[in-house]
Amino acid sequence: MEPITADISIKGASGTAEVKATRMRFSSSRCFAFDKGVHDRRCLAILGEYLKSKNGLALYRSGRFFDYLLDNVHDLKNHVKAVIEDNASGNEARGIKSISPDALPPEIKTVFLCETLTVPLSMMRKKLSSHVEVITPSVLKELDWRSVPERSWIPCFDSIYEIDIPEIKFLPGQDLILIDCPSRNMALMPNGLAYVHNALKESGLKFQTLDLDVILYHRYHTYRLMDSPGKIITDAGYEMPEDPWLAEYCEEWSKKGLIDFFRPEINEIVAGLIKAAPKILALSLQACNLAFSREIVNKVKSALPETVILVGGYSCYQPSIGRRAFPESDYMIIGEADLTVGPLAKRLAAGERPSNVPGVFSRFDSPDYVFKQGETPQDLDSLKMPEYDWFKDIGIYRNHNHYRLTPIIASRGCRWSRCNFCAERLFWRCRSPKSVVDEFEWLADRGCDQFMFNESDLNGSIENLLAICDEIIRRKLRIRLSGQLRIHKDIDRAFFDRLSAAGFISLRFGVDAWTENTLRLQKKGYTQKIISQNLKACHEAGIYTEVNTVIGVPGETDDDIMETIEVKVANKAYIGRIASLNPLVLFIGSIYWDEPEKFNILFREDKKKLYFKYPSVIPSNLWYSVNPYIDEVVRQERFKTIVLGLHKNGFDLSDYARKVVEDVLSGKGAEKSARPDADEFQSEEEKKKLVPAAAITVTSTGHRVVDDHQGEYLIFKYGNDFYRLADSDKFNLKAINRADVKKAGPVVSFMRSSADFTRSFIGKWQ
Repeated sequence: MEPITADISIKGASGTAEVKATRMRFSSSRCFAFDKGVHDRRCLAILGEYLKSKNGLALYRSGRFFDYLLDNVHDLKNHVKAVIEDNASGNEARGIKSISPDALPPEIKTVFLCETLTVPLSMMRKKLSSHVEVITPSVLKELDWRSVPERSWIPCFDSIYEIDIPEIKFLPGQDLILIDCPSRNMALMPNGLAYVHNALKESGLKFQTLDLDVILYHRYHTYRLMDSPGKIITDAGYEMPEDPWLAEYCEEWSKKGLIDFFRPEINEIVAGLIKAAPKILALSLQACNLAFSREIVNKVKSALPETVILVGGYSCYQPSIGRRAFPESDYMIIGEADLTVGPLAKRLAAGERPSNVPGVFSRFDSPDYVFKQGETPQDLDSLKMPEYDWFKDIGIYRNHNHYRLTPIIASRGCRWSRCNFCAERLFWRCRSPKSVVDEFEWLADRGCDQFMFNESDLNGSIENLLAICDEIIRRKLRIRLSGQLRIHKDIDRAFFDRLSAAGFISLRFGVDAWTENTLRLQKKGYTQKIISQNLKACHEAGIYTEVNTVIGVPGETDDDIMETIEVKVANKAYIGRIASLNPLVLFIGSIYWDEPEKFNILFREDKKKLYFKYPSVIPSNLWYSVNPYIDEVVRQERFKTIVLGLHKNGFDLSDYARKVVEDVLSGKGAEKSARPDADEFQSEEEKKKLVPAAAITVTSTGHRVVDDHQGEYLIFKYGNDFYRLADSDKFNLKAINRADVKKAGPVVSFMRSSADFTRSFIGKWQ
């Protein structure tokens, strides 16, 4: 993400300097070092003199800045009428009357916010009446911007901030509070949460839904871009990813360093939930948010032991794992919750603690309980479409860089459900074209224009998909679409032309196998010829293509690896990028998992013990296949061969695929990217047994901007904006002398960071 730059002409009497400059923002959080140094004292003195000139002054206390200000501007206290505190008790603060923000007396005309961070400042503003003048430390740039230290200026990035971020506020007296903790991939709308929210609406319960994930997403990126750009390193030395919500950083959410960064937010959430004291705390769980959710649940349960913990979600769809996926739960709904959650929650809210409920595991079940599948919706049209109405404006669901990708579900499950390696072999159902396009139109009316079909088998019914496209075209909706589909013998150029006409711009193909042998081994149901026909037709219809690949399946040979590279190279013209590249992972729910003996899969320890110890995925170093022999070393070597072959031939890899490459070649195994919660069931001793593979480097086109504000540079004001002169253009100013800069008028004035360019010099030649 590049900072905003501009080409600026600075004209003088004897010449013109053409310069490239970076637009800069004043950051009050960077301005103050809290070291009582010369820069801090000077800025506090400027602030103090300004505030003393204001009538009816109150100070809004947030953190340490309140005391820092009064400690360094000693006579300011005499001008302060009141101290505003969120939890004012009527006592005094530093000898000044304390009041709450909603109880300002008429004599308060001006409020200074004693805070330097953007998000807390925004939250404080919202609590104040519009009738008072609100001042923040950023007023310094208006009072005397030349006096602020160099560190105060940070690059401007093209982002959506500042925006109105919803508050973390829990309502008291609720039967149930439903939350979604970080992290989902990007700032996507949570489909599953929305369907559960709709089901709870039908229950008659008093409940609240709050998407904590998107709130913390925007808090994090506001801080990163507005208060602390560049690297963010915690006190314990953990370096935060630039965007932890990207798919390639999924594993990071299981690390203590990242969780500790969000400790203030965790404490805020916990305090709010304890104060609200719901009868039921419900959570949506998936691999990336287990650690964060566990922090919340354990603290809430400790304070409110009678609160029932109810969970569901993608981490809860396998009965054989059950509550082991999240043993902190009291009740866990297995699979789709639409028809189960409402009746169950009503019984829980009424004080019942039912046991042996179909579709549910609980700590109250009898020891001999055998799980029975709960009722699942067969007619998806009977489910109300998601409206995400827990927020006033669904516009909150967009990325920091304006990108907005809206998920939509046209089907559930997979109609094919035969791929040996896949764990998503679920009963397939689809919505009617009218229902799907009604949702598109509703969302488009609210500003959404780019959509992702959030499902595995988009063309499970070719006729239904084409009918959706025809309905989009008939209604003249101008939307952009993407999704994942199967290679299929019955789709051709005419099929993709209709998809393109409806707005499809990108499609990911679950090719997975590329040779006739591996296609047969994986039970893909098509041939190399059909793969080429599908990719070529899609590309020629103007739709960007992505492909997946699975390596190391039982029965695969070295010849298959070389042929896979050859086939991909032969189809390179029709492949936009490699979206996913994975050595085989032994997942629960796959045919390989259910019937390993049938595929010559053997284990390095007792199978029954391994399946109990690792209920979701067997670590790659603990299983292998024979005839031919393939273990984790062979899979790694074949993986390396394909990676190098693709790189040599100029294939583009997605960021997620690059992360898989990094994980596999560092010895972590592909399961780390696929299921970061696998660590839940693996001891430290076993992790040490992983053998790192030989190093390999794949050039990445991505990079990040880190601005550590080192070196000499110039800050200048152009109109109402501030800029930093690029290092390469500093000497272009020799085209005009300093007096000519002055003659340029008030449009341009400079501040130089180097010690020899003193304030007195700036004052003379501004």
